[in-house]
Amino acid sequence: MFFPEALDTTLATKLDVMRLEAKLDHEASLLKWMIGVLLAIAAANFAKQFF
Repeated sequence: MFFPEALDTTLATKLDVMRLEAKLDHEASLLKWMIGVLLAIAAANFAKQFF
């Protein structure tokens, strides 16, 4: 699936860049959501120790 010789002769089109940006935006939003849940769980665990 990976062809290193293709990297030397082809250029990314605007559509390729837009697809990559969309994929990265989706992954970034997923990571933000996961970090938010992790911080909420950590805060709840911390609060549980003292209250």
